[in-house]
Amino acid sequence: MNIRQLNERLGNIDEQLIEEAANVPSYGARRRGRLARRIASAAAALVVAVGGACALGSTVFAQEVEVLVEPESVTFEEYGITLMLPDGWKGNYAVDYDEKCVYMPSLSREYGRCVLFWLGFYPEQLTKDEFDNIQGPWNVVPSIYIMTTADGTYSLHCASDVQYDPSNAAEAEAYVRMYREIELIRFVVDRAVSME
Repeated sequence: MNIRQLNERLGNIDEQLIEEAANVPSYGARRRGRLARRIASAAAALVVAVGGACALGSTVFAQEVEVLVEPESVTFEEYGITLMLPDGWKGNYAVDYDEKCVYMPSLSREYGRCVLFWLGFYPEQLTKDEFDNIQGPWNVVPSIYIMTTADGTYSLHCASDVQYDPSNAAEAEAYVRMYREIELIRFVVDRAVSME
């Protein structure tokens, strides 16, 4: 049956509605196309990673040099949480374990403490979705969910009103770079690595 035949049999259906129904996009095909692109991207990334690792391995073994990079980390033993910091932070931050915060000492001299983030704890047991969507004291500043335990919920709170001297471009750029990299921090909790 074609569109004209269907239109003649039903009679009371507007022809424009029938044409619109015939032109509905195939959402399944779109979804399959996105899935195929994601799989192809993942495969390409795997090929690059394996090829790069093989090339690096052959270079390292050819020169008989062993390279071990220890990530920069901060451990808050009271909570059993270790923060694995992004590359390039070494020497650019300090930790106040009493206040559970990480700050930039180079900017803190003139403007008070130039905090990048601090560790937060709330006695409520929240899922990541609840943490992101429910109003609470953790929503006052930009925050990153770490985990929930039987005791409560842990998070990182990012500074939102830090002041720095705009005439010192190098320090200002370092602060902005580190602030943007906060989302790259990984968490180790009781020897289990959090990827969120």
